[in-house]
Amino acid sequence: QKEFDNYAGRLIMSVDPEELAKLQKNEPNEMVTLRCARLTLPALLRSAQYMPRQGDEQRSNWKEVALGNVTGANIAEWLMRAGQQALATSVGMELPQVDISIVDFQITEGQDQSILSWHATTKVEVSSVRPLGQESDQVQGLGGKSLVPLSQALTQPPPPGDVPPLSTFGQAILRKGLVTFAVAQAPVNRIDAAYKGPTGKQYLDYIVQSLKLAPLKG
Repeated sequence: QKEFDNYAGRLIMSVDPEELAKLQKNEPNEMVTLRCARLTLPALLRSAQYMPRQGDEQRSNWKEVALGNVTGANIAEWLMRAGQQALATSVGMELPQVDISIVDFQITEGQDQSILSWHATTKVEVSSVRPLGQESDQVQGLGGKSLVPLSQALTQPPPPGDVPPLSTFGQAILRKGLVTFAVAQAPVNRIDAAYKGPTGKQYLDYIVQSLKLAPLKG
């Protein structure tokens, strides 16, 4: 569990080389990634090609955003795509296109804040492959395991055929015009409530829903 007060946003990603190798070979794997970030509501709206309204910079209710043709599913997709764009910027490359399908969403109200939670599946359209990093780029980590640079982990060549789809577990907190969100991605079968492994739906929901905001000062 982690509390965020004044968090500028960054990518947190841990890659086990053994699981990465399984992913590259299109084999069953336990690859899980977690991203936590923050952006303003007006910036999110602009990223989705919507003009921010007066008052959006102080808004604290997702239901005031999900109006007309805009639903919680749309907002969840905006957040996921904003995260992908931030990731592309952080690694200095263009990432493959991703098809996003929102499975379900829920908006709940809290004290001076609003919470959007959702589940989704994603499918990568591999359009290009960047050169691999070198073996010497790896850094030795705890327990003798190598840490793979993020740019290398994301630019490995895809296996023959389709890339396996992923499941996404997300939560976004809106307070005073700021959106703080956590997104976890894992193999697509983790979204199935019948999955009995160690990193299933209940566990991943718990991880993203552990995101909390520190109380406002003053």
